[in-house]
Amino acid sequence: DTYSGFEVTQADHELLSISPNSAHRSTNDLIITLLASGVNFNDSYANNSVSFSGSGIDVNWVNATSYNELQAQIDVSSWANYGFRDVTVTTGDKIIGLEDAFEVKYPEATLNPNQGSTGDAFEVSLIGAGLTFNDSYGTQNVYFSGSGLNVSNVNQTTDNTMTFYLQVGDAQPGMRDLYIDQSWWGDYYSFEDVFEVLSLGGCTDSSACNYDPNATEDDGSCEYPEENYDCDGNCTAEIDCVGEC
Repeated sequence: DTYSGFEVTQADHELLSISPNSAHRSTNDLIITLLASGVNFNDSYANNSVSFSGSGIDVNWVNATSYNELQAQIDVSSWANYGFRDVTVTTGDKIIGLEDAFEVKYPEATLNPNQGSTGDAFEVSLIGAGLTFNDSYGTQNVYFSGSGLNVSNVNQTTDNTMTFYLQVGDAQPGMRDLYIDQSWWGDYYSFEDVFEVLSLGGCTDSSACNYDPNATEDDGSCEYPEENYDCDGNCTAEIDCVGEC
């Protein structure tokens, strides 16, 4: 680009990448690797430093592993705000940065199994990340969005895992959110789209001989009686003088 006769060019030194680029709250001693161009981190006068926007992420130490690569050890506090952070590296008289380069991740939950159909009933295992379950004085209230999914027998197995029994009733197909409401001294958690109620194929026409009241999606399998007969083969019309329907 040019402006008033001067050419504007991209700086020859920049921060290229950070790995890993995310972590949950309460992550300690995480070592990240930062790759840059146009710098010399090995310069004895560089005095390399790394910082993050916002608060709640502390840098314990920074070490040059090559002329263009740094390693840093960081702690993500239990109260760090969720979301993306800008990262800035100072090396000598150069300051380089990368916007939204590191993420403090929201708590996550993985269910196994994570799908079911109307009429199913089974035990579900939940593994969490970036969270802490606490049922020292009671049991968490675990429930799903929508209706038709009934949870019982909640059992905390570790501080980030639990099991519960799930019955899939008359539930509409689609993805469901999960909510865990702990007692007043515990955190409240919500997880989007972690369980899917599957469509159940079958005949949905109540006038058909093979109507399936549990089916949620018609699969074209409906069967109908012949004219003047019911589904059991009984004549529904008058019988003529020769005994024919």
